[in-house]
Amino acid sequence: MRSLRSGIEFIVAIPSYMEADTIPYVTKQVDLGLTKYFGNLKSIILNVDNNSEDDTKEHFFPRIPKLQSTILPPPKELKAKEITSLIF
Repeated sequence: MRSLRSGIEFIVAIPSYMEADTIPYVTKQVDLGLTKYFGNLKSIILNVDNNSEDDTKEHFFPRIPKLQSTILPPPKELKAKEITSLIF
């Protein structure tokens, strides 16, 4: 896990549940903001999904070539609020 966080200077976390229709737009807007205002920092966009059944995680990764994607699935027994508490 250490290598995933190595060198990261800015994190934007997007909590979600059943957001397959909207998460691509939100992620694209976050990416545009990171590029415009924090382009000099190594940033990641983290989706904290609550095991959505509508393929939210597949829709999270937009068609932005420069974004590096990694899926870290949460344990099934945790809810999104608990996962967010673990991250922060």
